[in-house]
Amino acid sequence: MSTTEDVVRILKRPAYLRYGELAVADINSRYVRPDHRASTLDELRSRCGPLGPQAVVAAEYGAAVAWVAKGYPDTQALTTSLGRRGVIYAAGNANNIIRLGEAKPLPKDMTPPQRSRLAAAAAEVVAAYRRAGSPGLLKHIHSTQHFVHSCAVNAALEEAQPEGEGQ
Repeated sequence: MSTTEDVVRILKRPAYLRYGELAVADINSRYVRPDHRASTLDELRSRCGPLGPQAVVAAEYGAAVAWVAKGYPDTQALTTSLGRRGVIYAAGNANNIIRLGEAKPLPKDMTPPQRSRLAAAAAEVVAAYRRAGSPGLLKHIHSTQHFVHSCAVNAALEEAQPEGEGQ
């Protein structure tokens, strides 16, 4: 193989390889290799590139949603209805941003003060979840990292697909 062929091969590398830590050897793989799995929120943030901040919110708020849904005896006392709604919205919104690149709209009838109260109540639920020891967080970190990776691979595949194919 000549040097020119090497340069052309490098330039035509599949787009998914641009995702660094998200890349896997097999383009058909939707899973992050075990040696690349994050085990903390900081690792998740760094391994998900530009989607890192949203991945952290999706993982932590998603874990808090599961914690509330499991109905541990103290969750009802520690959380309000507004807080539960807020944390569900925040987790879903983070997933929408990762998957679609845009935020999920809040209900149109919410005023800015109501939106602020929703965000504050959600933050209180997450604080209570952290005080409870963040049960199940590692599972949510792994599943969120897989989700981000899968979305990145899908985006790269769509980008690499020639116009008109697959439609």
